[in-house]
Amino acid sequence: MPTLGELDQIRRTPQPAYPQYTALRAEAERTCPRFVDPAGLPRTAAMVGRRGSDWCTAVLGYPFPGLGRGGISVLEAHLLGLADERDLNPPLPAPVLRWRAEAAEARAEKQRRIDAARDRDRQAWQTALSGCPVPLQVRANVAGRRTNSPYLADPLRHAVPTTDAHSGTVRRPRQHLAGQALCETAGRARPLNLAAQPTDQPVTCVRCLAYTPMIRLAKGVAG
Repeated sequence: MPTLGELDQIRRTPQPAYPQYTALRAEAERTCPRFVDPAGLPRTAAMVGRRGSDWCTAVLGYPFPGLGRGGISVLEAHLLGLADERDLNPPLPAPVLRWRAEAAEARAEKQRRIDAARDRDRQAWQTALSGCPVPLQVRANVAGRRTNSPYLADPLRHAVPTTDAHSGTVRRPRQHLAGQALCETAGRARPLNLAAQPTDQPVTCVRCLAYTPMIRLAKGVAG
């Protein structure tokens, strides 16, 4: 993505990629009206809508800023009108193509990192679940989002047993009640607010992941 300095520089010094620009600019400066013609504004807006912002960018030689406040000047609108009359279809400026390629690569890299993070989630859940004898559901925490990933901001997902379970030793068992996340203590006054419907996505709560390979059916606890 271009910096504000780069955008300011290319607007002050356009970089068009077509040979007619110099003559077209000179004609625009020579024939441009001194004042805005209110009747011409709808025509300019219609032209921009018909041609599109990429065409405007190619003609102007810098990223088209739109109409209205902070947008193109009267001279630049007149320049676009002349290019439209001549049916010019220039290519995009080289810096714009470069910025777009860089932005596309940045998006692709971000997506690769997101995909890798999701793969790690799936692998961690499959590893934790392997050999677990207790039936589990995966349910999302509806009250907040995960904070343990720099790339994923989806809800934190918990492992929830469908039957009572325990972990730890026979002498010091930890109860895991059916319907509550494995990370919750059995006597918690305010249980987590979990989604009513389970999901097929992997568990992402690190404590639930830690408890999953350790839990056993509650009937295995000695009295």
